[in-house]
Amino acid sequence: MDFTRHSNLDQWGSRNDLYVDYTHPYSKNGKIEAGAEFHYKPQNRTHHLDTLVGGIYQRDSLRSYIFNDRETDLTFYITVQQKIGRLTLKGGLRGENQWLQRKHNIASCDFDKYYFGLVPSIHASYATEKNHNFTLSYTRRFDTPDIAKLSPFIIYADDSYTVGNPDLCLDYTHKAEAGWTHYTDWGSVGVEGYLNLSTGNIDNVSDVSYSPFFGRVVQMDTAVNAGNVRMSGAEMNLTWRPRKFMNIRLYVNGGEVWYRMQVRPGKWVEDEVWSYIVRLNMNAKLWGKVDVFVNGKFFGQQIELLSRNEPYFNVDFGLSTDLFDRHLSLYFKVNDLFQSSNTHTVSTNPYYAEDYRWSYNSRFVSLGLTWRIGKMDLESKGRQGAAY
Repeated sequence: MDFTRHSNLDQWGSRNDLYVDYTHPYSKNGKIEAGAEFHYKPQNRTHHLDTLVGGIYQRDSLRSYIFNDRETDLTFYITVQQKIGRLTLKGGLRGENQWLQRKHNIASCDFDKYYFGLVPSIHASYATEKNHNFTLSYTRRFDTPDIAKLSPFIIYADDSYTVGNPDLCLDYTHKAEAGWTHYTDWGSVGVEGYLNLSTGNIDNVSDVSYSPFFGRVVQMDTAVNAGNVRMSGAEMNLTWRPRKFMNIRLYVNGGEVWYRMQVRPGKWVEDEVWSYIVRLNMNAKLWGKVDVFVNGKFFGQQIELLSRNEPYFNVDFGLSTDLFDRHLSLYFKVNDLFQSSNTHTVSTNPYYAEDYRWSYNSRFVSLGLTWRIGKMDLESKGRQGAAY
């Protein structure tokens, strides 16, 4: 505990929403839907930091602040859907307006920003008589920066500072997908290809800068329109029931991630990696009494802006059973069975090196017991099924 400082944070906020939606079936196989959404979110935040000087707490004016935020969103949309036999076509357009306002205790840091963008989308799906489903879609969306990323007010820490960027622009993303799914007596299998292209990607970056407050070079964090990001690849979903007492789910995602961003004026950084993610879930009932589950997650090398995450995996295991005509239930679970959830992140920033590792030196093990008394508890157990 730090008795040389006294910090007090007081915040209040609310959210007010209004939705209007109208659907008109213009034919037996077609309909038009139109509507509007309104959101208003006011929030007030007051932070006071007092430092002990000469036995008296004195207000730290540079690390204390008062924020009065207002976020207003107004959206209009229209969609048209038409079925032609087994083919379904759907197109839509959204117009999104957003006003972001912040009043500071320092008037020079006040700002009022307005963003507007259009979100077109088109979707097509086709289902065959033999349970084959095909889908094709395209969407262009955009993200706006949150208020904190826009604020030019400097927030000082002990040896660094954070400042927003009021010149942030919209972050546009083009997303195209094509997929196939087949349903059978033993389960289902599906494959989907995707391509995401983002321009003006909004993210936080760390750098070093001279600070007049500290009188030296310190770490500085700010928000930027970092550059362009591309993600492409394919994913597969498989659900397999080889026996009545066993269920297996497999998810595999593999592809390329690439980005190019400007870290300083005239200095661009580019990185690319081919990676994968695998998730495997298995549930089985052994001897008609014991429910067993195993969940595995495997992550290949991943990249984020100016950093790389090394591969790791995680396996959870558990079992449960009912005894004495379901009056008694027992369960046992182990998280991270092999203690392998160790993350390793390496910075790729050209101006400073950073190596971050995180690991656990123990496992989380849980053991539970439930005793049911009365008919209602037994009926509830029958409806819910076994829980892990």
